[in-house]
Amino acid sequence: MSRHPLGLAALIVCAAAVVAAPVPKQLKKDERAALIGEWEEPPEKKRMWWFKEDGTAGGGDLPEASRRGIFRIDASTTPKQLDWSTDNGKTWQLGLFTIENDVLKVNMGKDTKAPRPANMEEVAETYSITATRKKN
Repeated sequence: MSRHPLGLAALIVCAAAVVAAPVPKQLKKDERAALIGEWEEPPEKKRMWWFKEDGTAGGGDLPEASRRGIFRIDASTTPKQLDWSTDNGKTWQLGLFTIENDVLKVNMGKDTKAPRPANMEEVAETYSITATRKKN
């Protein structure tokens, strides 16, 4: 214990700041679970995407998935963020996603050097996916 009143006051102020610091928003389990499963694009695109509970994902042209990797999401943003890595997290392709009425919409930067899209609108630097949940 400090013998100086100012030292004790500084200790109390520092401790209060730590206690009062906001707790980082944790991802709710159901927000991630909403993405888990298989998603089919319209028949003319002949593509399917899947996201698993263990953080792996894949998809692309049927019947061979052309892309496999891992994903991470941040559901605390609007729109939610979806990032994709094909090199086990060394680099990330940044994107956004929404899920409404079992329709998944994703807008991603074209590659790992592209910035995260500003919104869900597809532009020259991005590509988008619109898929519906595969019914089993």
